[in-house]
Parts: sequence; C-alpha cells; structure tokens
Amino acid sequence: AAASVLCEEWEDVQLSEDDIPVLGVADGPYLRQASQEALAAFKQQLQRLEAEGYTVWHVPTLLDIEAINQWHRRLVFAEFAREHATLYARFGHLYRPRTAEIIELGKQVSDAELSELRSRCIELRDRLEKQMQQAGIDLWVAPAAPGPAPAGLQSTGDPNMNLPWTTVGFPVLTVPAGKVYDLPVGFQMAARFGDDELLLAWAKEIETVLSA
Repeated sequence: AAASVLCEEWEDVQLSEDDIPVLGVADGPYLRQASQEALAAFKQQLQRLEAEGYTVWHVPTLLDIEAINQWHRRLVFAEFAREHATLYARFGHLYRPRTAEIIELGKQVSDAELSELRSRCIELRDRLEKQMQQAGIDLWVAPAAPGPAPAGLQSTGDPNMNLPWTTVGFPVLTVPAGKVYDLPVGFQMAARFGDDELLLAWAKEIETVLSA
C-alpha cells in the first residue's frame, strides 16, 4: 500500500490461479551456512510448497560465497566510512567501538577499489539472473537466517543468508514459516532486480501455504 503511493511507476499485479512461481534453491556452500536445524525446517517448508503444486529446482550457485561475503563487507565498510566522514572526524570518540572499527576499515579502501567492488555487484547480479533464466526460476528461496534469533540485545544475528541478495540489489521478502527451538524462523524469497511487485504478490500466496 505504501509503495504504490511512494514509488514512481509502481504496477499493481493481479495473479491468475495458475501463476505459480518456480522456486530455486541455491545449493552449495551458501545454503550450508544455515544450521542443521534451520535446514531441516527449510526442507519441511519446501515439501509443503511442493505439495501445493510449487516446483522447486536445486541449482548449484554462489559457490564462491566466502569471497562474496568478504568483498561485500569491504564495500559496505567503505561506503559507511565515506558517509560518516564529516561526523566521525569531529565526534569519533563518541562512536561505539565496533562502529568505529568498521569506519577505520572502510577508510582503507581506495576509490579505485570501491569502484571495482561496485562493479562486482553488477557482475554477480547478471550471473544470478542468467542462472534464473536458464533454469526457469522465478524466485531464489532460502532460510532467512542461519537459525533462530540470538538471545539478548547485543546482536541482531548473522546476516550471511541475506548478504548475496543485498549485494546484487534483488528485492527480498521473508514470511513466517514455523519455529526452531520454539523460536520463529522465516522463509526468504529473492526475485529478479526490479520485480518488487511480483515478489509481493507471490509472497502473499506462499505465506498462505506456510502459515496453514
């Protein structure tokens, strides 16, 4: 509702009954970042969707996820450092230690390297969209996190399951999908760049299945 007002050229999507997205699972080291408990819950989620007529393809991809994780963080740290440059120069002593550490790391990234890192994002996006086209995939799906949320307020948890989709700018949406250790876990969906409206429409149907 908000996007339709705030976003230019937003298109309302009306799905037909047989408009069911093909789901792609990124098999390999990316998926193995999730805990065994989260993967077991994810397997059950896929089985429920398949029982409702969804097609699921397992596609080896993001095999270089460790390298992607590293250069993504280097990119984010560099941009963060540049965004905070003026304030940090004046008030660096007031920054939280971890935030200050990130800024100091980001300051080590040259403009030339930053430009190269941004180019890698586009290259990875092109690679993932090519795989989607070749395999006939509409949505990449995965656990939303390596496991349930951690205890306490010191951390929001490990973002690695979200990281590649953030890197390439894919629209991503997570819906509630059961529990592990009595704590909620989510089912994550990533669509092609620019397919935000389709993702929202498909996610409503998927949420209905997983919440039944």
